[in-house]
Amino acid sequence: MRRITDPEKPLISWLLLAAGRNEQVEDLTVSEMDDGGMGNMTFGPAHEKRRFGQTIADCQFVDKDGVTVIASLNTDEKGQLYELDVWKVDFNPLLVWPKISDITETTPNPSFERTVFGGR
Repeated sequence: MRRITDPEKPLISWLLLAAGRNEQVEDLTVSEMDDGGMGNMTFGPAHEKRRFGQTIADCQFVDKDGVTVIASLNTDEKGQLYELDVWKVDFNPLLVWPKISDITETTPNPSFERTVFGGR
């Protein structure tokens, strides 16, 4: 477990605000996920004992190489922060975390079945 880094803070702060959450980004602890460098992370301890609940905020930005990145903030079944799901559409590693000004809102696609990615 580690604290959120300065480059990660703008994205996580944006998603928390969009979700109407009151957690302070400086207080959060995360663990990186084995995702090929896209930036996925879990929040808090005992991630493996919890289950995905719902996506509470989505956004997108363009990475330094011009490739679109979709980021989703998810909670567990009890409404606690669960994970940050970052998906670079070409499946390559994330090069640069976005600044607030680089982030745009995205509308979740209700037909997208999240079980395709991450086994939820």
